[in-house]
Amino acid sequence: MVVNDTDWDWRSFDFNTVKLIDTIDPGNSTADKYNLSAFKNRGGKLIHLHGLADDTISSGASIYFYEEVYKAMQISLDDFYRMFLVPGLFHCTGSTAAPWYTGISTIGGATHGVPGSDDADHNGIYAIMRWVEEGIAPQKLVATKYHEDNVLRGIARQRPIVLTL
Repeated sequence: MVVNDTDWDWRSFDFNTVKLIDTIDPGNSTADKYNLSAFKNRGGKLIHLHGLADDTISSGASIYFYEEVYKAMQISLDDFYRMFLVPGLFHCTGSTAAPWYTGISTIGGATHGVPGSDDADHNGIYAIMRWVEEGIAPQKLVATKYHEDNVLRGIARQRPIVLTL
Protein backbone atom coordinates (compact mmCIF):
# COMPACT_ATOMS: atom_id res chain seq x y z
CA MET A 1 0.00 0.00 0.00
CA VAL A 2 3.03 2.27 -0.21
CA VAL A 3 1.70 3.81 -3.43
CA ASN A 4 -2.02 3.58 -2.50
CA ASP A 5 -2.63 1.07 -5.28
CA THR A 6 -3.49 -2.54 -4.43
CA ASP A 7 -2.69 -3.56 -8.02
CA TRP A 8 0.81 -2.02 -7.96
CA ASP A 9 3.52 -4.43 -9.12
CA TRP A 10 6.78 -4.07 -7.22
CA ARG A 11 8.69 -4.96 -10.40
CA SER A 12 7.76 -1.55 -11.79
CA PHE A 13 9.74 0.20 -9.03
CA ASP A 14 11.97 3.00 -10.36
CA PHE A 15 12.96 6.57 -9.48
CA ASN A 16 9.50 7.85 -10.41
CA THR A 17 8.09 5.49 -7.79
CA VAL A 18 10.35 7.09 -5.19
CA LYS A 19 9.08 10.54 -6.17
CA LEU A 20 5.48 9.31 -5.96
CA ILE A 21 6.07 7.77 -2.53
CA ASP A 22 7.60 11.03 -1.29
CA THR A 23 4.50 12.86 -2.50
CA ILE A 24 2.09 10.42 -0.85
CA ASP A 25 4.28 10.01 2.27
CA PRO A 26 2.29 7.17 3.83
CA GLY A 27 2.31 7.41 7.59
CA ASN A 28 4.34 10.63 7.41
CA SER A 29 7.42 8.43 7.27
CA THR A 30 9.92 11.11 6.32
CA ALA A 31 11.66 12.77 9.23
CA ASP A 32 11.94 16.19 7.65
CA LYS A 33 9.59 18.25 9.79
CA TYR A 34 12.17 19.80 12.09
CA ASN A 35 10.18 22.48 13.86
CA LEU A 36 8.90 20.74 16.97
CA SER A 37 7.40 23.90 18.49
CA ALA A 38 3.86 22.50 18.62
CA PHE A 39 5.13 19.41 20.47
CA LYS A 40 7.22 21.53 22.86
CA ASN A 41 4.40 24.01 23.46
CA ARG A 42 2.06 21.18 24.51
CA GLY A 43 4.62 20.20 27.17
CA GLY A 44 6.10 17.38 25.13
CA LYS A 45 9.37 15.79 26.23
CA LEU A 46 11.56 13.70 23.95
CA ILE A 47 14.26 11.21 24.95
CA HIS A 48 15.99 10.18 21.74
CA LEU A 49 18.18 7.06 21.91
CA HIS A 50 20.26 5.86 18.98
CA GLY A 51 22.65 2.94 18.90
CA LEU A 52 26.19 3.61 17.76
CA ALA A 53 26.26 0.03 16.45
CA ASP A 54 23.00 0.44 14.48
CA ASP A 55 23.55 -1.18 11.10
CA THR A 56 20.13 -0.16 9.77
CA ILE A 57 20.08 3.60 10.35
CA SER A 58 23.32 5.50 10.88
CA SER A 59 23.56 7.31 14.19
CA GLY A 60 24.62 10.29 12.08
CA ALA A 61 21.00 10.52 10.91
CA SER A 62 19.86 11.16 14.47
CA ILE A 63 22.58 13.75 15.03
CA TYR A 64 21.52 15.41 11.78
CA PHE A 65 17.88 15.40 12.90
CA TYR A 66 18.78 16.99 16.25
CA GLU A 67 20.86 19.67 14.57
CA GLU A 68 18.08 20.43 12.07
CA VAL A 69 15.55 20.76 14.90
CA TYR A 70 17.91 23.25 16.55
CA LYS A 71 18.28 25.22 13.30
CA ALA A 72 14.51 25.25 12.72
CA MET A 73 13.64 26.36 16.23
CA GLN A 74 16.62 28.61 17.05
CA ILE A 75 16.32 27.93 20.78
CA SER A 76 18.04 25.69 23.30
CA LEU A 77 16.47 22.24 23.08
CA ASP A 78 17.51 21.17 26.58
CA ASP A 79 14.14 21.76 28.21
CA PHE A 80 12.28 19.28 25.98
CA TYR A 81 14.71 17.19 23.87
CA ARG A 82 17.52 14.95 25.10
CA MET A 83 19.63 12.69 22.91
CA PHE A 84 21.68 9.72 24.07
CA LEU A 85 23.97 7.80 21.72
CA VAL A 86 24.32 4.27 23.04
CA PRO A 87 27.54 2.31 22.42
CA GLY A 88 26.82 -1.31 21.51
CA LEU A 89 23.15 -0.76 20.69
CA PHE A 90 22.16 -2.18 17.33
CA HIS A 91 18.82 -1.31 15.72
CA CYS A 92 16.34 -1.70 18.61
CA THR A 93 18.37 -4.47 20.21
CA GLY A 94 21.74 -4.92 21.82
CA SER A 95 25.07 -6.45 21.13
CA THR A 96 26.78 -9.55 22.40
CA ALA A 97 28.69 -7.73 25.15
CA ALA A 98 27.92 -4.03 25.57
CA PRO A 99 25.33 -2.77 28.06
CA TRP A 100 22.46 -1.23 26.11
CA TYR A 101 19.16 -2.06 27.87
CA THR A 102 17.42 0.99 29.35
CA GLY A 103 14.22 -0.45 30.75
CA ILE A 104 12.07 -1.10 27.73
CA SER A 105 10.79 -4.67 27.81
CA THR A 106 12.32 -5.97 24.60
CA ILE A 107 14.37 -8.87 25.93
CA GLY A 108 13.66 -12.27 27.42
CA GLY A 109 12.20 -12.31 30.91
CA ALA A 110 11.53 -8.56 30.97
CA THR A 111 8.21 -7.10 31.86
CA HIS A 112 9.44 -3.64 32.78
CA GLY A 113 12.49 -1.81 34.01
CA VAL A 114 15.63 -3.20 35.53
CA PRO A 115 14.82 -5.58 38.41
CA GLY A 116 16.05 -4.08 41.66
CA SER A 117 16.62 -0.70 40.01
CA ASP A 118 13.18 0.65 39.20
CA ASP A 119 14.19 4.29 39.04
CA ALA A 120 14.57 7.06 36.48
CA ASP A 121 18.30 6.41 36.03
CA HIS A 122 17.79 2.78 35.01
CA ASN A 123 14.47 3.00 33.19
CA GLY A 124 13.82 5.26 30.20
CA ILE A 125 10.07 5.26 30.82
CA TYR A 126 10.56 6.41 34.41
CA ALA A 127 13.07 9.01 33.19
CA ILE A 128 10.54 10.64 30.91
CA MET A 129 7.80 10.37 33.55
CA ARG A 130 10.03 12.15 36.09
CA TRP A 131 10.86 14.80 33.50
CA VAL A 132 7.19 15.46 32.67
CA GLU A 133 5.84 15.21 36.21
CA GLU A 134 8.70 16.69 38.28
CA GLY A 135 10.62 18.78 35.74
CA ILE A 136 13.84 16.80 36.27
CA ALA A 137 15.45 16.22 32.87
CA PRO A 138 17.63 13.12 32.47
CA GLN A 139 21.39 13.71 32.42
CA LYS A 140 22.23 10.02 32.05
CA LEU A 141 20.67 6.61 31.73
CA VAL A 142 22.26 3.51 33.18
CA ALA A 143 22.44 0.83 30.49
CA THR A 144 22.35 -2.80 31.54
CA LYS A 145 23.63 -6.00 29.95
CA TYR A 146 22.05 -9.25 31.11
CA HIS A 147 23.64 -12.68 30.94
CA GLU A 148 22.45 -14.23 27.66
CA ASP A 149 20.21 -11.15 27.17
CA ASN A 150 17.75 -12.60 29.65
CA VAL A 151 16.65 -10.63 32.71
CA LEU A 152 16.08 -13.86 34.62
CA ARG A 153 19.79 -14.74 34.29
CA GLY A 154 20.91 -11.61 36.11
CA ILE A 155 22.93 -8.52 35.38
CA ALA A 156 26.28 -9.02 33.66
CA ARG A 157 27.35 -5.35 33.69
CA GLN A 158 26.08 -1.80 33.71
CA ARG A 159 27.38 1.59 32.59
CA PRO A 160 26.09 5.14 32.40
CA ILE A 161 25.07 6.51 29.03
CA VAL A 162 25.64 10.24 29.27
CA LEU A 163 23.67 12.96 27.57
CA THR A 164 25.09 13.41 24.07
CA LEU A 165 23.26 16.45 22.73
